[in-house]
Amino acid sequence: MSIETGAGTRGPAEYERGLEEGSGSVASFEAAGKTPLRRLQHFLHSYPTMIPFIVLLLGILLFSVLVGARFFTPFNLSLILQQVTIIGIIGIAQTLIVLTAGIDLSVGAIMVLSSVVMGRMAVISGVPYELTFVLGLLCGLACGAVNGWLVSYVKLPPFIVTLGTWLIFGALNLAYSQSETIRQQDIAAVAPFLQFTGGLALDFDRSWPL
Repeated sequence: MSIETGAGTRGPAEYERGLEEGSGSVASFEAAGKTPLRRLQHFLHSYPTMIPFIVLLLGILLFSVLVGARFFTPFNLSLILQQVTIIGIIGIAQTLIVLTAGIDLSVGAIMVLSSVVMGRMAVISGVPYELTFVLGLLCGLACGAVNGWLVSYVKLPPFIVTLGTWLIFGALNLAYSQSETIRQQDIAAVAPFLQFTGGLALDFDRSWPL
């Protein structure tokens, strides 16, 4: 098929070549201006690590409005620090796992199991508290080694592995503790070292008036 023009006749190949040359130019549109919401969205996409910081600031502002000046009292702030310390320590280790494209769902069960091992060995079994502290750390190390072996050597998905070990460690915790609680007075009498930081925080709280 040929196309008649004023200059003569063009063949199919020449016509297709003209289409390909003309397709290189694409219409471009520029935004007239960015709204504040668009700028915020672009900023959060460029710096995603700022999202937790912004959420933290919004939470502080919200609770300061709801509770008032009592929220910023030393007693309340120290209480918040005590509650988030354990989660913060676990979160630091979890961050290293997430950065390497992994996940660990069993860290909470490992933490509880290690603390139960320390408490029961010191109070119930009569093991010296210096040794129970080391045994609790070794318990957590052994649980982590099981997860690491299954993921690294057996090549199982970390989500499936830690989901299963979470249930296993939780069951071991219930079996070993026998669903019994240890009184704070017993730990303070037998193993004061296990309550060292908690005792300091309690003394700090009592030194400030409500």
